[in-house]
Amino acid sequence: MKRMIIILLVWIILCSCAFADRIREQIDAPASYQHTFDSPSGQSHIFVDAEVVVPDVEKISLYRVAACTVPESFVDKVLDYFGIQDFSAVQSAVSNPAGLVSVDNSFWEFTEPETGMIVLTRTMLTSLEDRTVETIFEYSLSSENTGRLFSSESEAWEIADNAVAELFPDHICYSTDSGIYSAVYEDESGTFAENDVCRFYYARLIDHIPAAHTFNYIINLDYESMSGEDSYSLEMPYELLYVDVGAAGICRIVWENPFQIGEKLTERCALLPFDRIISIFSTAASLSIAGCESRLTVNNMSIDRIELNYMVLQDKNNPLEYILTPVWDFFGSRTTDYGEFAYTDYSLCTINATDGTVIDRKYGY
Repeated sequence: MKRMIIILLVWIILCSCAFADRIREQIDAPASYQHTFDSPSGQSHIFVDAEVVVPDVEKISLYRVAACTVPESFVDKVLDYFGIQDFSAVQSAVSNPAGLVSVDNSFWEFTEPETGMIVLTRTMLTSLEDRTVETIFEYSLSSENTGRLFSSESEAWEIADNAVAELFPDHICYSTDSGIYSAVYEDESGTFAENDVCRFYYARLIDHIPAAHTFNYIINLDYESMSGEDSYSLEMPYELLYVDVGAAGICRIVWENPFQIGEKLTERCALLPFDRIISIFSTAASLSIAGCESRLTVNNMSIDRIELNYMVLQDKNNPLEYILTPVWDFFGSRTTDYGEFAYTDYSLCTINATDGTVIDRKYGY
């Protein structure tokens, strides 16, 4: 009996140690990965020389999520942060032929014309219930905020971080794009010039895991009529938060498509091992670029970052529900006859980390 108790205790300790392993160890993910894959014809190539980014956590949970609107209290917080007092809000509602109805829009009018703010919410009216499908918040100064007052990108970064820490405490800086030009204006000489700013993208953290920023966008909100009845497939657009910093400090904050966390569906979801994800990627990416070979001589893909993160994914069993799901994003660039196409945080391939499904980020599933 004593021997059985000792064996049981050892087993419990071993199991506890196994669960204590970080995700990277659980799925056997390396710190970096290098390989070259070829398309079936050998004409196109995928060059992988990538950092493998894995959250430093022991488990990843699944959550139900839903789109939400920007609360009035948040707008007040922004106005207070920038010391704006003299303003008035104007309400309006618009609709379009695709069935989208935009409600609860607020346009702020200021005594100082160089400041502006807008909150726009679009709601899809279905036979079941109203669904918020797109929300846009923007705070901005006029396009005359030209040049760089700060001496370095790190100085601009600090300005942006201070604002986000106050206004968006659950977000972290995810990436930067110092080559952004926020507006084109006409100067005193009549010459058009570009407004030079630094842009900082921020991602929401859930359980210390980012819901990654990507350059990929949901391409449309589909409306279909089947059997005489209205039917909707409502893809939830991705959350986007960025801050532009220019000569006068912060000249723009854009926050699109916030979401709220709902029910926890799974405390600890099972993840596929890293080598299985790479196997799926090699097949999917090779077939993807092969489809362009008939019209391109140069047709290559380069991956410089492979990241495990969260994505709001449409529930395949219920297209009106969404689940915060771990996915692998393969970030990089494409090189074709027309040159290199490299955007900040552009995911060239997205794979569901739990079941290996290849996800089309244009549709959100």
